[in-house]
Amino acid sequence: MTNKENDEFQVVKTKYEIYKDQIESYSQFIKFSFRDLVALAKDNKLVFLDLYYNRETELNEMRSILKNIRNRGDNILILGDAGSGKSNFIYKVFYEIENLPNYKLYPIIVDYRDALDKEYLLKSFINQLKKYFEDSNCPLNSLLQNTDDNIKQNLHLLKAHLTNVSINDLNNHLIILLDDFDYLEATSLFEILDLFLGFGIHKCATLVLSARPPLRATINEYDNRFAKNFTRDVHTIELTRLDVKKLISRRLAIILEENSIKFGLTKWWKRIISKTDPYCLFLEKMNIVDLNNLEKIDIPFSGLYLNFIRCVTNHNIREIFEIIHHSLIYVLKNYESLNTIIETEDGEEVARKDIPIEIAMQMFFDSTDDKSFKIINLNSHRTTKGNSILFNVLESVKLFGEISNQFYELLKKVGIDKNTSNLAINTLESAEYAMIVPRRLAYSLSSTKLNKYPEYKLTKKGEFYLSVISYWDEYISRCGNFGESIDKYYN
Repeated sequence: MTNKENDEFQVVKTKYEIYKDQIESYSQFIKFSFRDLVALAKDNKLVFLDLYYNRETELNEMRSILKNIRNRGDNILILGDAGSGKSNFIYKVFYEIENLPNYKLYPIIVDYRDALDKEYLLKSFINQLKKYFEDSNCPLNSLLQNTDDNIKQNLHLLKAHLTNVSINDLNNHLIILLDDFDYLEATSLFEILDLFLGFGIHKCATLVLSARPPLRATINEYDNRFAKNFTRDVHTIELTRLDVKKLISRRLAIILEENSIKFGLTKWWKRIISKTDPYCLFLEKMNIVDLNNLEKIDIPFSGLYLNFIRCVTNHNIREIFEIIHHSLIYVLKNYESLNTIIETEDGEEVARKDIPIEIAMQMFFDSTDDKSFKIINLNSHRTTKGNSILFNVLESVKLFGEISNQFYELLKKVGIDKNTSNLAINTLESAEYAMIVPRRLAYSLSSTKLNKYPEYKLTKKGEFYLSVISYWDEYISRCGNFGESIDKYYN
């Protein structure tokens, strides 16, 4: 080995040793940086704003709507799949309004995720609305005690007060942000929405509802009055999926070599690495210090591995961060032993570390660590013929798109009865599996059009398990083959 080759080897070796020596510091920082943004927003608004990933197109659209919404009464729908960042967007809008005094808006967040129950949700809203009138110098003194028994009466009084108060007396237009209503129990959803509807039809107030596509479809079909004010005759802002690599870069900016190069001259990068930056100060408060002494790293994941992450998580931001945390720590611990592959990115060749599928299986299937994310064994329950029940039901959902008689008849041919099929549907739809989603929420209301066959579609995760993961040798070695496909019995 020449002296030059030896020097290069020593540089790589030293870097690897540094990674191993600092692994606990890396892990602590990465885990903290991937915290839920809404939770961070409540701890420190400025930290939330530092880490919020660029959605300038959608935010500009929202600013344009808000600029002209005063005294018009237009409502807004924020549409996006689970984990697409709707709650983060809602809180970003909330803080945006605070910084737009000339718009003369007054935001109130009604977040079901924060509520202990629907009564708590509504009582909290009543308190916020009471404060709105007090801040507008138009107090309502006739409100009853804010108890469960008085909720409907108090909301009626507040609606009447909003109607009776002159528009000229209200300093700011009321913006009511409704978040995470997808999680409301099916039996009470429209009852709750009805209580907010009276505010949404008033020119002095605007409802902003965040919703997944199934909730929008359900509201559209449930009642014309609800559809008009929540989902149809409204401004709609659709949140598309975020770029995973850029999202990671934003959260790990302080320790990334790539960011110091690509963004070294930007005001944002100079501010984020400053010791007086809100994020750095917050990290210090949480006893996460000496970040400047950490060896800078590149994002090591290949394009194929990032695609694997997107698919197995349904592009859910929270699950993406869980996988990235454990994967990144694995790479840093095993930096020297992992193969390096060269990929082209933005016209440049970059080195990435190759994480083989068998390693991913070890991290997220074989591991007994208490992690939220796991690779799912789709073949754990089988028919007497040895076929995978969940795999066959997943196939049938993709084929028919609805749970009809034809759906049950085909599954019966592979040895799956109706009750077992229904249990499989519930499993595949659960938050843990998330492989199918209803096209609309299910309600037992004979007076509506919702009493048709339940309609489902496969998620990205469901498609990935059905057409990719189930055929991997590493997956089959752990879960076995799925057995017969329904294709054999469908003609």
